[in-house]
Amino acid sequence: MSTETIGRTGDTDAESMAQQEADILDQESQGGPPQGSQDTEPESTDETIPQGVVFDILRNERRRRVLKYLDEQDGRATLGEMAERLAAVENDKPESQITSQERKRLYVGLYQCHLPRMDESGAIDFDGDRGTIETTEHTASFLDHLPNDDADDARDSRWVTYYFTIAAVGAGLLTLNVAGGFGGIAGAQILLGGVVAAVGLCAGLHWYTTAGDAASESDSA
Repeated sequence: MSTETIGRTGDTDAESMAQQEADILDQESQGGPPQGSQDTEPESTDETIPQGVVFDILRNERRRRVLKYLDEQDGRATLGEMAERLAAVENDKPESQITSQERKRLYVGLYQCHLPRMDESGAIDFDGDRGTIETTEHTASFLDHLPNDDADDARDSRWVTYYFTIAAVGAGLLTLNVAGGFGGIAGAQILLGGVVAAVGLCAGLHWYTTAGDAASESDSA
């Protein structure tokens, strides 16, 4: 083989190697694996939501209701439907009796504050232009940490028990007073004043705890 042929062959091999190196560098810059390499670990698409983010979303009762309603609707709802449903729940009345002002207040609160915040956390997928709310691959992580409503029901039942106890004790003492003449009219008046005072005190404590819960919800918005 002539010297000229050998020189051309060497130049060709050098150009080929240079091209292969350029291809490898180009693939690495684009995030792909180099040629000839094998990725033995499958790429994971699962993202872990920090517990702090989960609890931040769930500490607000309205956001918890959004998740519950979305779960009831098989993972998809419109903003209008959700606003009407939540307005009915928060105002303790049927949806047919919700006023336009009540509905608008819920609509604006969801649109401007809660839904964008939940979308950013990954709890839901909110499309503000279309007015649609859908679940995401991470919604289950939030649903799994929803607090149990039994605690709220138990607390409400506790206050009902207090009121009935006061009424029962007052009625019993009044019956004894009438039957036995204990204290006569003056005694009945004292008993009545005691019952009224007890009911008033209980009602005041009930209002105080309820107002405190509402303030906590507002602060965590």
